[in-house]
Amino acid sequence: MKKKIIILTSLPFTEQLLKDFYYYSLKENFSIQLWSLCSFVMPNYEMPERINCIDILSEQALMDKIITLSSGDIVITNIHLYWFKKYGLLNCFALFKKKNISTIFVDKGCLFNYLLDNSYYKLHEGKIVKCNLLNLFYKRMLNSNFSRTLMNFIRYKNSKFDYFLGEYNYVPSLANEFIHVHHSKYDEYLKVQDEAPIITEAYILFLDTNMAYHPDIISQLNEKQINSKKYFDLMNSFFSYVEEKTNMNVIIALHPSSNYRNDEFNGRKIYKGNTANLINNCEFVLAHSTTSIMNCILANKDILLIYYQELLEKGSKYNVLGMFEYYEHIGCHLLNIEKQFDFELGFNEKLYENFIDKYLVRNDKVEVPNSQLIINFLDSI
Repeated sequence: MKKKIIILTSLPFTEQLLKDFYYYSLKENFSIQLWSLCSFVMPNYEMPERINCIDILSEQALMDKIITLSSGDIVITNIHLYWFKKYGLLNCFALFKKKNISTIFVDKGCLFNYLLDNSYYKLHEGKIVKCNLLNLFYKRMLNSNFSRTLMNFIRYKNSKFDYFLGEYNYVPSLANEFIHVHHSKYDEYLKVQDEAPIITEAYILFLDTNMAYHPDIISQLNEKQINSKKYFDLMNSFFSYVEEKTNMNVIIALHPSSNYRNDEFNGRKIYKGNTANLINNCEFVLAHSTTSIMNCILANKDILLIYYQELLEKGSKYNVLGMFEYYEHIGCHLLNIEKQFDFELGFNEKLYENFIDKYLVRNDKVEVPNSQLIINFLDSI
């Protein structure tokens, strides 16, 4: 009889989310159920191409479903303790423990959040400025293991995950045990090494993030969205400049949440679900902050991060702050396209290597796919 695994999320299930959880690899070895809290915690969240799952509509409904589980079952989730508390679901952890159900936290966004928490930069009156020594000291103290442990105890009491599966132990107090694996994007990178290019001619790739319409900006951050017309007008003007300068086409890799209907990119070719392949075979990448930046680093691609002032004034400001942090860590180029279109390329190979070693790849298992590392661990508990 196969061991049962529950994949629990607060998002709607999409193909990309299934990949993030290694669903297709896990289902060959385990009995899998998909549980989503989206209809309960974010009823107005818009996401195209939802996949059928068990919809949890209330706190009590979640408790009732947990009661049906058996000792030895496993719950894997990307819901941070912060959101368990915000949604009023911390009582679940006592029930998990009572029924001897292992809880595992995984989240591809941990790295981005960690970089922001420890950033050399801060937002100040619609600008990004470098932190002074006092700011940096305060950030380091606030995000130290001691402070995190104390704050987590105050916020969540004895609620914590049994395991955190990740590429780096960002918050040791989040779980009882850290299990070292690769970054979630590593398997995508490995897989496309043996794939034929989707596009055979030379091209430039833009990594779409659904910047103008991303549902998280309203549903989770409760922030204002940018002017969509200005965004697409400015982006398309810049893309035209890049195409003229390089004599190559700009290709668009759509974000999973994007559902454009009005030719927003002026007839440029658009692809969805093939981002890793497109990154692996492009000449260079145009982007905002996105987890697909990890694929670019693994593939040693030039990255030009682009922004403009309004992005710093709306809910997208944290995305821009992330761009500055990537600039600091990997030496890629930043460009305010409201000020100029002319750009430079080139990356620091040593910074890329250091970033990969620290945050993306478990070096003693470099030839083992992440999915296999995770399956081996799940078999062991």
